[in-house]
Amino acid sequence: MLIKKPKLQYQLIGFCICVALTQSAYGQIFGNKVTTESAKSIEAIQVTILDLQRQLETVKLEKSQLQGQIELLQKQVDDLSLAYKGYYKDIDTRMAKIEPQSVDVEGLVGDVQPGEKQVYENALKSFQSGQLEKADGEFSAFIQKYTASPYLPLALYWSGNTKYALKNYGGAIGQYEVFLAKYPNHRRTPSVIFGLANSQLENGNKLIANLLFTELMGKFPTSPEALQAKTVLAVEGAQVASPVNKLPMTATDALTGNPQVVRSSD
Repeated sequence: MLIKKPKLQYQLIGFCICVALTQSAYGQIFGNKVTTESAKSIEAIQVTILDLQRQLETVKLEKSQLQGQIELLQKQVDDLSLAYKGYYKDIDTRMAKIEPQSVDVEGLVGDVQPGEKQVYENALKSFQSGQLEKADGEFSAFIQKYTASPYLPLALYWSGNTKYALKNYGGAIGQYEVFLAKYPNHRRTPSVIFGLANSQLENGNKLIANLLFTELMGKFPTSPEALQAKTVLAVEGAQVASPVNKLPMTATDALTGNPQVVRSSD
């Protein structure tokens, strides 16, 4: 049983006072001649005081030991907490590689499978580097495999642009039309209509192209594509403007919807 430090101090003080009073009283009564019984009593008191001092030192030692144990336990708790945080973070990272993740791609929210985004970005990089045949195959493979992907509208858009660049105007028309049927209100819609109109014009369907240019100006009058469509319609026999009027310089630009404007030289 531990004895509190303040109580021991008070007991020691009390005993010292008792000793002093006892010695003084005996001195007054017996003329400083202390009897054998008195000497034994004083000796017993002194022993008790020494015992209390030892108890006090024991309490101090036990307190110090307990404080050390508490600090050790606290360190172990902190170490375990840190280890578990790292463990669960590692689990989350691993699960992200094997589980679908919900993402927002230019306003379209959906689940992305592991590796899906990388496949799209690889195709876009191929297009940007001028590897059109490779990009065409990669975009087509992506469209066939990830039919519910939030990246699908972008894949259709860039697939149409790739086919247009390869002068496969019929293929470009097909991709643009699928895009418009699935995503009529997408932020890329003006660019898709513009690309579709140019593809129709290149394919010899001037009347359809003119109708598409007119539709573009009516639905999206303030868009850059509408201004280009107006220019095409105003110039008799003008060369066809490129549908790839917005080329992302990096894959990140395509994902954020902030492509850099590149003017056609035609």
